[in-house]
Amino acid sequence: MMKTDLLCQVANTLYLNHYQVESIGLQDGRMGITWFMYQYARKSGWKQYEELGDYLLEQILNNTHTKISPDFSNGIAGVCWCIRHLIDNSFIEADDDVFENYNTIIYNRTLNDCIQELDTTHNPVYTNGLYALYTHTKEEEEFTQISYLEKILKLTEKRTLPIGFLNSILYVYLASTFNEQKNSQSEFEQLFYLHTTKALQANFYTKSDRSILKLLVEKANFQQSMNWNNLLPNEIITPIVANWQILIYAPILNSNKLSCNEQAVEQYIKEKLINLTPDDLSLNGLTGWALQQIV
Repeated sequence: MMKTDLLCQVANTLYLNHYQVESIGLQDGRMGITWFMYQYARKSGWKQYEELGDYLLEQILNNTHTKISPDFSNGIAGVCWCIRHLIDNSFIEADDDVFENYNTIIYNRTLNDCIQELDTTHNPVYTNGLYALYTHTKEEEEFTQISYLEKILKLTEKRTLPIGFLNSILYVYLASTFNEQKNSQSEFEQLFYLHTTKALQANFYTKSDRSILKLLVEKANFQQSMNWNNLLPNEIITPIVANWQILIYAPILNSNKLSCNEQAVEQYIKEKLINLTPDDLSLNGLTGWALQQIV
């Protein structure tokens, strides 16, 4: 089956089954599907996908209230990030006023709130940092500078952090305009290396997480004093399940895809199209794979 045919099948499946997804979040909810609908409408020229995107976005905005978690993965921060992405790429039009109340909710979170997210969120990431990168407010410097990232790593030194969370920390380190002049005496690399070593030894990652980590470390161009080559040797990793974070980190990685076994992916998707569950419609499932083909 040609990839374009498979993409069309996935698009139709998402179009017909979006109602199965009840949450509004980015990773597991309707926001990810909405993102795909706008992207696919532009690629295919089929208006019905854009119309569904408009409908889903309206439903999401009607349900974004203060009782929803502020986290990035499936809460307010991820929804607002995606809406801003749609605005910046001319899919929709909206004023910055739409974000004002949500900015307050997210930026009122303390350092401990960011860390507690590790215990309360599925697939946690560094919410405040990822969100601050795209809001262009005064909070961007506070939440993305090296000293703040180091505080997070120090306060969690007795814990084993998932690689997915560490990836988000490293991405913020790389993407922040306030970290352009990297301090060679900074503790960041050493702290990050120690956390990464512990997480890899504990197998606290997916294959996709490890693939993204290697790409980010290569971009970081860390000093050779840390033995990154032994920690992350060259290997062929062929994850089948999509990793939604690769879509978020594309500006730094200059890529929105992970290497994969195309035949295995095709077979996997065929099986999912037959035995579909709501989880399969997420950014870590069919929606994520489909977006990676067209973003």
